[in-house]
Amino acid sequence: MLYSKKAIGILSLLLSPFLGAILFAANLRDIGKRPIGPLFVIGSLFLGGLINRIFPDVNPVFLFLLNNIVGSALLYFYFFDKFFGEYEYDKKNFWPPTLIFISVIAMVVLAIYFKNTFLNH
Repeated sequence: MLYSKKAIGILSLLLSPFLGAILFAANLRDIGKRPIGPLFVIGSLFLGGLINRIFPDVNPVFLFLLNNIVGSALLYFYFFDKFFGEYEYDKKNFWPPTLIFISVIAMVVLAIYFKNTFLNH
């Protein structure tokens, strides 16, 4: 069972290429290509940093959208077909890792909010 191409593409576009890369790495692990999985996770972080470096004085929302569009397009149109094009697979449920990702992000946002609220006074 693998996470579907559509799930990886949509979650990368809507949430983060980092999440898409984690799901992609899990797929690589499941087909026996475990050693290259972390490269995609690190690559997704590198992509975000590169886009931020190329456009340093641009609106953060634009950077977020650009990062998600580019990361999603790479995973969906290029890498998924390259690594999983010949595989017949059943689809894994993508909700558990998605909910974990959203929970972690929510905790980080709350921690930043409470740090700024209570420690700066």
